[in-house]
Amino acid sequence: MEHEVKVNEPYLFLDDELIAQQQGLSRYTGKAEKWSGNPILKADRPWEGKCVLLWGSVIRDFADDTFKIWYLAYNPLMGMPYSTQLCYATSKGGIEWERPHLGVYTFEGKKDNNIIFRDNNHKFDSPTVMIDPFDPPEAERFKMTTFSGTNKKLMRYASPDGFTGKSWDLWISERSRLQIGTRCSLM
Repeated sequence: MEHEVKVNEPYLFLDDELIAQQQGLSRYTGKAEKWSGNPILKADRPWEGKCVLLWGSVIRDFADDTFKIWYLAYNPLMGMPYSTQLCYATSKGGIEWERPHLGVYTFEGKKDNNIIFRDNNHKFDSPTVMIDPFDPPEAERFKMTTFSGTNKKLMRYASPDGFTGKSWDLWISERSRLQIGTRCSLM
């Protein structure tokens, strides 16, 4: 299969698909090493409970040159079978993460936390967040798809900034929500 190769664009040569011919070359793949500082994000806030789960997204936002992570905090102590909430953190390099106090949701009477989204009864799973730079309304720049355990449906939401939880408005109308029976991550 022939491809048009653009000279000014970078290419990652993981296979030979874009290589027309090679001579005197061999491919060497180094062994990956687990970083000794893992995990880079630990459940160390009271609202994060037992663990943080990356059933979420990590994105580099080129608008402010920051890595952003949306992750689930699993806290069974909240008294519900599926006590999850979506949290938000940022990083300049992807290793050290800051959890801003956003003041969106209350936890134990205080809003000093980075919780940005809760579904009814906290029964949601597998959130996927993306930045859509091509969608004209600024109010819909960030889009999220998540499985609602309450409704047993795939739900879609939109937000102008990706963290103002109260502004995660339903993006797809009630009649167009997808009825499914399992969780999935997709965009």
